Amino acid sequence: QCDGGRPSCSKCRRARATCVYASDSVVAQNALKRNFKDLQDKSGTQVELINILRTRDQHDAHSVLQRLRAGESVDALVRFIQQEPDANPFTSSILYHKIFYDQSTPGPLAHGKNPIQDKDRKYDWPYHAAELVEPSLETVRASQWTTVTDSDDLVRTLLKAYLYFDFPFNSLFHKDAFVASLVTGRKTYCSSLLVNAVLACACHCYRTPTSSTDFWSPKELIYQFMAEARRLWDREQSRNHITTIQAGAIIGYVLNCDGTDRIGVRYLQLSIDMAHDMGIFSHHVRLEDEQRQAVIAATAWGLFCMQARQMFHNRQPPMILEPPRVPMKDKLQRPYFCELWVLYPQAPCPTRVQHSLVFIAMCEFFVILNSIVARCYGEGRHLGPITFSEALGFREELLKWQITLPEELQPDRVVFPAHLKIYMQLFVLLIFLFVRFNGVEHPVTQSHPIRRNFISAQAVAASAKNSLESLVHLYYARHSFESCDTIMLAYLDLVGFDALRELGTTSGPERTSKLSTVVLCAKGLRDQARHFYIAEVVFSILRDSMSPDDARQLKQFASIDNEEKRKRLMAEHVFSHYLLNAGLDDATQQKRLDELVKSYEVLDLDDHDMNGIDGTNGNHLIDSPDEIGTPRNSRSPSSDYRIIP
Repeated sequence: QCDGGRPSCSKCRRARATCVYASDSVVAQNALKRNFKDLQDKSGTQVELINILRTRDQHDAHSVLQRLRAGESVDALVRFIQQEPDANPFTSSILYHKIFYDQSTPGPLAHGKNPIQDKDRKYDWPYHAAELVEPSLETVRASQWTTVTDSDDLVRTLLKAYLYFDFPFNSLFHKDAFVASLVTGRKTYCSSLLVNAVLACACHCYRTPTSSTDFWSPKELIYQFMAEARRLWDREQSRNHITTIQAGAIIGYVLNCDGTDRIGVRYLQLSIDMAHDMGIFSHHVRLEDEQRQAVIAATAWGLFCMQARQMFHNRQPPMILEPPRVPMKDKLQRPYFCELWVLYPQAPCPTRVQHSLVFIAMCEFFVILNSIVARCYGEGRHLGPITFSEALGFREELLKWQITLPEELQPDRVVFPAHLKIYMQLFVLLIFLFVRFNGVEHPVTQSHPIRRNFISAQAVAASAKNSLESLVHLYYARHSFESCDTIMLAYLDLVGFDALRELGTTSGPERTSKLSTVVLCAKGLRDQARHFYIAEVVFSILRDSMSPDDARQLKQFASIDNEEKRKRLMAEHVFSHYLLNAGLDDATQQKRLDELVKSYEVLDLDDHDMNGIDGTNGNHLIDSPDEIGTPRNSRSPSSDYRIIP
């Protein structure tokens, strides 16, 4: 039967015959049918688009509108959304519904003594509302490990703060072995050097009404503990010991958080060199001493993860090319890594933080990330920019990693800050891989695990941006930004600057939504700036990048006292390779933090005697990068450590 195709129907074309239409009325009727079907399809697609906009959350809806305005066709957009696995699964998570839909009274009144409800208590309380359960720390004696203070209470408080806030996502030692040596006074897995480094790092989490983030000021605890750690480092760095490796990496991390990673990275490198000398990364034979085996595993993998994350954010070659060979589990497939327990208010029993699961998940993730860093900035950079095909290959690895995560870490179950940051890091990496290929699509074969006709780089990047922004909002809604979380800096930076960039191309409700995201990230940076110095620097740059009207609105929620003086200090004390907004592209040297704060040097200030610092270089905690690792005489905590740029 003729299908009405012009100038020849499909049957006649296949038969190579002359097509003779029965009558003009039949042709017209078939044409009307085709037009009607086309209109039905078009109408159905548009109805589906309207349904998507109605039913998706605000962030998803805005993402759809942005892609429409960017020129993506309605058909392609709807097809992608229908065939894509839930692009933002966190909107159907327990945590999301507890925050935005559960109308029951939050807090202690929501539970009573119902044991079923008690197990969900972690979804109703912010993480900082709980307390670390580690009774052994109550017997720690300050005088046994540090000369900075003789206050047992202060040292115990700092140790708890470190294990509670920093350790869960930034582990560099085995907690149980460390605490056991700490309370017994043994030096097997603990040392004065390591304790002082940990106490210095804990100062980021411990705030008093009179404390500040001025790490260069001798009156600050962080200065005093770091000076003592540096004195002990000078004495012990020539002796290979696993606690020295751990301490060096922690010292470097403290310097990173205070905007001096140009110096901090040297400590990390020296720790890695010492670990290589001791064979820690190549230790693949299980020891009879299971505690020793667990300590080696925690140290090797902790160093590997730390360098991978830092080199990615700084866009530098990896320090460790291959993952450690040391296994992460024993013969019975039990993780070598320790567990953390916390107690929520009025809870009948402690709650497991699932640290061992998080740590293994992050180790596996950083293996993939490290290979990407090596390809883009290490030995693979001579191959040229990463190709779209390579990006798709890395994406497949990441999807396989995500699918195999344990049930407790699946998107619908996430709750703790460490859980949320696992996925934040994933989305940052996806943005990095695909944002550079804007407009590129790739056909997908039938064997491809994702059932759709193509993969759009723009869609992958947009979905990752949307999910990352949603997670930042979710993090704030449950946990707030008031407690110290040094890792959140990179995510607040990326989401905040990305939303700020889009303010200039949006209007109406969409612009209001983007501005609220900028303000939220700025507030998060300002809250974190009360804990560590680099957050204050990033906050200042973000605020200075806003229009005068938007900046005035921000001032209602976040500001800095004595701002011009504080900026002058930034120009003096920041020595950082950190790349601002680094997840969005291969940022250039001009986006490195110490380059961006150079403009603050020209501020006209009459008072150079600020916060106890003289008008020259003042008292500094750290040395020139060239001086690190060279023997020096021991110095007291009040010694004058200077940066020589």
